[in-house]
Amino acid sequence: EYTVNVAAPGEYQLAARVASQTTGGFFHLEFDGVDATGSLLVPVTGDWQSWTTVSTLVELSAGTQIMRFANDSLADEYNVNSYAFTLVHPLGDIDRDGDLDLADFMALTDCLAGPNVTTPPAGCAPGTFDASDLDDDGDVDAQDYARFQEYSGFGEYAGF
Repeated sequence: EYTVNVAAPGEYQLAARVASQTTGGFFHLEFDGVDATGSLLVPVTGDWQSWTTVSTLVELSAGTQIMRFANDSLADEYNVNSYAFTLVHPLGDIDRDGDLDLADFMALTDCLAGPNVTTPPAGCAPGTFDASDLDDDGDVDAQDYARFQEYSGFGEYAGF
C-alpha cells in the first residue's frame, strides 16, 4: 500500500513497468479500496529484468488516498518495478483537448437541459451531451454546472 496525493481529479494514463521470466500474471490497483484499473495482464518477457510497460486509463479523484497493489494471480510470478501516472484529461474537459477552459464552459452551457432531460437540446454539438454529464446521471443540469465550477474554478470571479 502507498499513500498518494492526487493533485487534480481526472483521467490518468497509468504506465506500470513489469517483467516475468516464465509465467506472467495479473494484478490491479485499488484507490481507497475501490478497483480503479481492472485486472491487468503482465506478459512473459523472458527474464526477471526484461521490463515492459503495461498501460491503462484510470479515473482518479483529487486528494490523499491509499493506493493498493492487489495480485490477481495465485501461482504466477512477476516483478513490478514502478508506476507512473500522467494526467490525460482533467474532469470537466468536455472537448477532450487536455485543458479546462472557456470552450468547455461554452460546450456545457450549450448542453444544459435540466433535470431528467436526457435528450440534447438544440445547439448542443453531437457527442457533447454525454461528455457534459459530469455526474453520470443521464442529464445535463445544475449539478453538472456545479461540478464544472468545482473542477475549473470558473464562476467565482468570472461572472458565471
